[in-house]
Formats: sequence, C-alpha cells, structure tokens
Amino acid sequence: MITATQTMDEQWFYLVDAVIESRSGDILRKIYQAYYLNPPDAFSDILHQISEQIDRLKDALNQMTDHCHPWIFYHLIRKYIAGWGEEGMLYGNEEVPRKYVGSSAAQSPLIQAIDVCFGIHYDKSDPMVGIIMESRKYMMNKHVLFLEWLEKEVDLRKRAQELGSDAKMAYNRCLDSLAAFRRDHIIIVSRFILSVDKGINDEEKKGTGGSPIVQFLKFVRQNMDQYKFKEIKKKKKKKKKKRKRSRKGKGGGLGHPTLYVGGATEKKKKKKKIKKNKKKKK
Repeated sequence: MITATQTMDEQWFYLVDAVIESRSGDILRKIYQAYYLNPPDAFSDILHQISEQIDRLKDALNQMTDHCHPWIFYHLIRKYIAGWGEEGMLYGNEEVPRKYVGSSAAQSPLIQAIDVCFGIHYDKSDPMVGIIMESRKYMMNKHVLFLEWLEKEVDLRKRAQELGSDAKMAYNRCLDSLAAFRRDHIIIVSRFILSVDKGINDEEKKGTGGSPIVQFLKFVRQNMDQYKFKEIKKKKKKKKKKRKRSRKGKGGGLGHPTLYVGGATEKKKKKKKIKKNKKKKK
C-alpha cells in the first residue's frame, strides 16, 4: 500500500477503516432482510444478528491500537487527512481560497445509513446536526440519494413498535450496541488526539473533519438514547392447566387403594379369562 508516511501505522489506520466499512455493508443486507423479505416472526431474530454485527464493528475499531501508535498518527499521519475549512487554500493562480474539511467518520454513508434505518433522526436546527448534513457534501451523489430514500422508506423503530415486546427488546439491544460502538470511538479519539495534544482544552479540539470532536461524539451518542423503548411489557405465557384424572375407590372406601376408572372391570375380565383357561386345560 502506498501511503504518505510509508509507515505501518498509516496502512493499519486505513485497513481498520476498510474493515469497518465492509462489515457495515453486511448490516445493511440484514436490515433489508428484516424489513422487506422475512416474515414478522423472524424480525426479532434478525435484529439480534444485527446487534452482533455492530459488536463486530466495535471489535474492529478497537484493533486500531494494535499497529497504529497515537503519537505517529497525531504528528505524522493526521496532517495529511486534515482539511482547511477555516482559512482555505489557494489552488494555482486562483485568488479565492477553496475551503474543504478533512476526512471524517461522519462522511461514511454506511454509518449514517445504519442510524437512518433505526429511525434515529436529528433536529436540523442544532449546530451539531449541521456537521452531519455538511458531511454529505463529500459523499458520492448516489450515496446521498440512497440516504434520502432510506429516510423516507425504512424505519425499524416503527416496525418494532408494531410487532410488540420481543421486537422492541431486540431493537433496544441494537441501540445498546451502537452506543457501545460510539463510546469506544470516543475512547479511541481520546487516546489518539486528546491525550497526545494537551496544550488545548479538550472541548475546543477539533477532529480532522473540523468538528468539535468531543462535543460532537457525545451529542450523537446521547441523541440515540431518546429512541430506546422505555417501558416494555413482556407477554405473559399462558400456563396450561393439567387435566386431573378422575379416580374411584374400590367399594367407595376412602382408605382403600384407588384405581383408575375402568380398572375394576378390567380385573373382572382377567379373572374370567383365567377361569376359561382352567376349563380348557381340564
């Protein structure tokens, strides 16, 4: 792999991102199955599978530190993926500088698609949401159209609400997995940026995409909590009543050993057979 720094750290940084993108595609396929193909009974099972796949995204993210050192990332790699959104940069003989933000995880259409499919929406008047919408300018046009289509057509939360308690619990489990993924993302950012550059207040530090990194990641994670189902009433399983067999005492005596109904007549039949056999022998 040809990279700017020619270090294993930079190669590993891109490889981990590629694995996350690849696994996200598997999640979208499962979402399609849950929403369009499978019967309602399979909805909860597929959501449990999606939750496990989101956990695999988190596992891949946590491998970042295996071969990418925070110091090398911050001081050598980061400058090549950072942008120039504030001051801009002059290209050739141009007089007006062009302004572009740097590479950011928010620019991934797959991660945004997962949020959209789970019915997670954002208040567009919030400045933090502006960062998400701005990131779509850096996506392929077909990807943006796909996200807009998903926002209108797919809502796993609404479907879970229609199907009942099991579906709701499976939906909540997916959101827990997403929250865990974002929590670990904050931890990675802390290790790779905040802990390396201690000269600036953490709240003021910006990511490569130009966003106030800590505030933005916390906002995305906290916004997700409001979509979880709060009270879920579990269906009570109906207990099958055991049928009691009627019993009858021999001669009606309570203290006498009891026999099943018909037991007495069966004994009489056996006695008759024994008598017949004795006559034949004679």
